[in-house]
Amino acid sequence: MRANARDDAGFTLAETMVAALVLALFSAAVGGVILNTLKVGQLNRQRVAASSLAARDMEIVRDRFQRIDRTAGNSNPYAKQIVDAGLVTNPDPLAGTTNVLNGVAYTVKRSAFWEPKGTGVSACDGGGAVNYPSVHVYVTVTWPNMGSVKPVTTDSVLTPNKSLLNTAYSFVAVKVLTFAGQANPGRTVTATGPAGTLSEITDSSGCAVFGLSSAGAYTFGLQETGYVDFAGNNATSKPVTVTTGTFQQVQFTYDLAGEIDVTLATDAGYALPTTLPGIGLGNQSLPAPGTLGFTAAGPVTALTNLGPYQNGYTLWGGGCDDANPSGPPTAGQLTPVMLGPGGRVSATAMLAPVHVAAPTFPGATVYANKLGAATCPAGQDVLTLGVTDAAGALATSLPYGTWTLTTSAGGTSAAFRPTQAGPTEVPVS
Repeated sequence: MRANARDDAGFTLAETMVAALVLALFSAAVGGVILNTLKVGQLNRQRVAASSLAARDMEIVRDRFQRIDRTAGNSNPYAKQIVDAGLVTNPDPLAGTTNVLNGVAYTVKRSAFWEPKGTGVSACDGGGAVNYPSVHVYVTVTWPNMGSVKPVTTDSVLTPNKSLLNTAYSFVAVKVLTFAGQANPGRTVTATGPAGTLSEITDSSGCAVFGLSSAGAYTFGLQETGYVDFAGNNATSKPVTVTTGTFQQVQFTYDLAGEIDVTLATDAGYALPTTLPGIGLGNQSLPAPGTLGFTAAGPVTALTNLGPYQNGYTLWGGGCDDANPSGPPTAGQLTPVMLGPGGRVSATAMLAPVHVAAPTFPGATVYANKLGAATCPAGQDVLTLGVTDAAGALATSLPYGTWTLTTSAGGTSAAFRPTQAGPTEVPVS
């Protein structure tokens, strides 16, 4: 006699698959927790190792700041070497040129700079002679695959042995500001003179301090890709005569340059000249006369390496001096442009519409001839405007200024000044 099958006699295939899926999901979750725990543990170990390296480097610095060299008359060249070196990478590696612990290569960066005492927030803001300054030392440790983990940092203000400082030592504090007058940290300042070429990086207050054991004529300057000074120069410098036992201050304005993409345009129904005019840019802080001229590279021209002046620029079409509509009589249009540090903006420079009426010269090429050509850059005193149609007409445009027209067939016009208030009708006969 066969026994009846019972519903719970075993698992069906579907139940087996569901159980396997639940087990897989549970295992994945547990595995994720384990992996995350291992990763956190690994990062903690790496941070501990990085902290040890940072503490080790700072102890090395402290030791050298107290060391003296009896063979050199009880002087301390070691502290001076640390400060003069500025920012260095792996200055005292564990082995060779690297800091490897448990298979991880750590990078140790050390920076040191003078901190003369003054009456302001930093050495650049105070004043007076400095007899016995301290040194601020920063140590930062990083390692590969840190993810969102922050670098390990430590800093300390150290006082060198007094044998390091004597009556022959002098200090120069260099302040670097943005165009907005704010502190500009992270800029590399160089000093070239009797002590050689030294470099320091500005701190959070925009200050970099040089301790100089040799007096004489020095040149302090900045030159970083993508930056300009108030005059629009990438490289900027100032001379300083360093004298014994003094503390002097120098200030620079230096900021990220920007770009203006300029489109030459005119009224609807009128064309740009075949020979494009130049582009003018103005700001009162630019070197005299407070303007810059650019050659048009096409309907759109990129004006680069421009300083981010707080009051912005004025822009116009035309390369000759009297193309600037701000000059009398003011019949042209200035385009205001604001440009932030490292910014890139688009702007339009308008040309004045001109209607050429040359009924006796159909199919002739029309030229615009500048009166007062001495005020124009090369190639801007004569512009080719285009070719007249069958009726001898040409709808074109010109920069502000005084012009006459001629044609390839011999026609001429009287002198005229185009305006941007509406088309200027110019008869040619």
